[in-house]
Amino acid sequence: MLGPVAAYLPTPRNPQGRLNVDVLQRLTTRATRHGAHSIAVLGSVGGAPYMPRAMRKKTIQAAAEVTTDTNTPLIAGIGALNTAEVLANLEDAYHAGATAALLQPMAYHPLLDTEIHTLYATITDITPIPIWIYNNPRTTQHHFSALQLADLAHLPNIGGFKDRAANPSDITHRINLITRHTTHTTLDFGFSGEDKGADILLNNAHTWHSALAGIMPELTHEIAGAAMAGRDDESAAEYARSLQKALTPLTVIFGQYGGIRTVHAIAEHRGMDLGELPSPLGPMPSAAQGLLSVALRSLERAHESLTLRAQTAETNAVPREGGRRAGRNVNTAKEPTRASTSEYVPRRAR
Repeated sequence: MLGPVAAYLPTPRNPQGRLNVDVLQRLTTRATRHGAHSIAVLGSVGGAPYMPRAMRKKTIQAAAEVTTDTNTPLIAGIGALNTAEVLANLEDAYHAGATAALLQPMAYHPLLDTEIHTLYATITDITPIPIWIYNNPRTTQHHFSALQLADLAHLPNIGGFKDRAANPSDITHRINLITRHTTHTTLDFGFSGEDKGADILLNNAHTWHSALAGIMPELTHEIAGAAMAGRDDESAAEYARSLQKALTPLTVIFGQYGGIRTVHAIAEHRGMDLGELPSPLGPMPSAAQGLLSVALRSLERAHESLTLRAQTAETNAVPREGGRRAGRNVNTAKEPTRASTSEYVPRRAR
């Protein structure tokens, strides 16, 4: 299992355009220290399609040096335009230290369902590490139906899904439909969406796949912790949803300019140098960066207000014990299907 939070890291580059190993390892360390339950490299926000094979392998190796020490799962993207390159990427990922692989069905010519099944069948038949199926129509131009995912789940060595859902009810619908159509009992049901983190976990998915977690892990950890506690405690669920709502201005920018540009801009705003994006990609327009600054300030103010309200409610909580108010401890909620996640503790914005 990768969750509750899988942090997707950007790929920092030095002035020569090569991998900045030091910055990548600092991002990896920071994410694991602040609540990421797994690390993902070479995803969309990492710009994997723009990287040569040697750089991809070096990226996995650099992250693995950190995740191995902390026993943190490391999932690496292996997608490519042809099956031979996917196989080569899989071999590199395994030998570089990845514990799982994320297979993006990349295509110049849109793939037919039968072609996608052949791709996954070929890879899962020989892989030494579990494979996660990647559903991100924005980048791959292919939308997996829930029934198609259920069909692929019958293949050997499928670990889980990085799925997409339109809304909270769609999350539940897709999980239930896949569960009904497969006997696979250890699938990791994960969803992406910076605007849906609380909903993903409150609707019993295992993992929130988040690019924001790679650059603002403290916040995503807090949302995830509250959401997991919120499965048994409505006040925690309300706090998680309120934090998620506070992200709305930021997630609108994600939707308009894409994760890779937005994450680089957030990093710059927070004093982190990720280098330039791979050409022909460029930075967000200056007007958009101004909107980003406003969104981040709005998020900080909302976070401070929500934290104060949560702490006040905790102080005033009932029932009384021995004539004193006894605060409810929302940190004791357990995840139904595995060990409890990290504790939910409202904090001031950083």
